[in-house]
Amino acid sequence: MGLRVGIVDTDIQSPGVHIILGLKESSVEHCLNDYLKGDCPINDAVYDVSDKYGLKSGSLNLIPSRLRAEDIVEMLKEGLEVPKLSRGLSELVEKLQLNTLFIDTHPGIEDETLLSIAISDLLVVILRPDEQDYLGTAITLEIARRMEVPKIYLIANRVPLEIDAKDLRKTLEETYRLPVIGILPFSYGCMLTQSRQVHCFSSPEDPLSTGLRKVTEEIVKSNK
Repeated sequence: MGLRVGIVDTDIQSPGVHIILGLKESSVEHCLNDYLKGDCPINDAVYDVSDKYGLKSGSLNLIPSRLRAEDIVEMLKEGLEVPKLSRGLSELVEKLQLNTLFIDTHPGIEDETLLSIAISDLLVVILRPDEQDYLGTAITLEIARRMEVPKIYLIANRVPLEIDAKDLRKTLEETYRLPVIGILPFSYGCMLTQSRQVHCFSSPEDPLSTGLRKVTEEIVKSNK
């Protein structure tokens, strides 16, 4: 869509966005962990992966976290330095002239999750049609409302074809009193990619890809 986009993987416990975007661990010299420890400026942890997807306009920039046991344990012990991460993200938006910065965070109520909620202009909560997810979602949304997040949207993911999408949308919107911007179907094709690639690029006509494009349009529209 011609936008300059950044993605920050703050899921310190189980980082993995770099795997899906094809950024090999061996090619990552610096990452978010290094910036938070003071070992490098935030700019050194940015990787432009635009060429991997043949983008003719705009850009896709990734700030990964490191997928090594010792780094994960160290970050969990020391915790996130909230002011530093917030400053780093603001600096990224300005220096890279980003239109949108996505913060991928850990599911559940962790420090990085609370930080992400606190600094976001728009929170997108993704849930499965499952009773356990419903309960966790209710807690997350209550916290987000107390933190006065400007906009909150819901996306239902991995929805079996046997479930009526219209009924599910109505139930979720009535239950949580929030707009549902996507009912994404369970996709065997996506499962078969085994996180080796971005499914929307490898299978653009798949119903999941079609649903994600509609979600993207809603997010971009609300971000203007």
